[in-house]
Amino acid sequence: MGIEYSLVDANIYDILPNFHNDKLAFLAKDLDGKQYIFKPSWIGHFHNPNEYIAHHIGSLIGAPLLDGAFLKISAQNMQKWDKIIKSFHHGAIFPTFIPPYNNAIFFAVEFKQDSFNAKNSTELQHELNKSSNKIQYYSQFSLDQYLKNPDRHFGNHIFFKESHKLMFYLIDFDRIFTAATDWSNLSSNVLDFECFKDDGYNMELYQTVCNTHIRTVRDYAGYIEKISDEDIEDICKTTSHVYSIDKNKYDKLLYWLLQRRDRIFDSCLKNEPCYNKVTKRGYLSASR
Repeated sequence: MGIEYSLVDANIYDILPNFHNDKLAFLAKDLDGKQYIFKPSWIGHFHNPNEYIAHHIGSLIGAPLLDGAFLKISAQNMQKWDKIIKSFHHGAIFPTFIPPYNNAIFFAVEFKQDSFNAKNSTELQHELNKSSNKIQYYSQFSLDQYLKNPDRHFGNHIFFKESHKLMFYLIDFDRIFTAATDWSNLSSNVLDFECFKDDGYNMELYQTVCNTHIRTVRDYAGYIEKISDEDIEDICKTTSHVYSIDKNKYDKLLYWLLQRRDRIFDSCLKNEPCYNKVTKRGYLSASR
């Protein structure tokens, strides 16, 4: 099952107010007025490719993700926002691209202006219980483990009411690959499937998984394991084409995704102790 992404012309119209180093996020609109949000990459780093890679993988397994597309931003629009950034952040260099700009392509997801976050685990559970797609919440545990995304907390979940239904979405995957946004850990951490203990990972999330949910976590690990070689190669080829990564990085990315795919299901079984509220050990031991 392949995933296709549109390439749309768009213009940046604003930045989020929490601008600080790599937390920069742009808001853009396409020609039809649809709003998007994206994080660019700082020079030598891969924030934006990470968002694309995670979105493609997540879409293949049915994770709750916002609509994604590649945005083509004009040189004039890029230059305008370069000047705006430098006007209030002395010495800033526009991420990835330096003047004179060519048309730039960024991966972006739909911007939900009226979305909201849960502030704590009690509020998270309350909103999840009202959500129409609650079952998809549990995909994050297998998806984040596969991509080794330690940046998962209450702020990286959003809820949004659409068509009289409350929907849950996962956001922010720019720190996959053990948060090394320069991809320096693509070789050394391929076989690391330990429970997350990083400062950026909210350990309370593990406690939202009980006996009745752990098999769903396992099921999503099984979906990852069934991603084809062709789909993974397609992800790597698109990443190489859009972001002009060299062969060395291409090979490391392909190796990472293939090797971890082949081990994610068994690692999911071994990680059952991560979930404090799973009292019936062996719940994950059912066959694929």
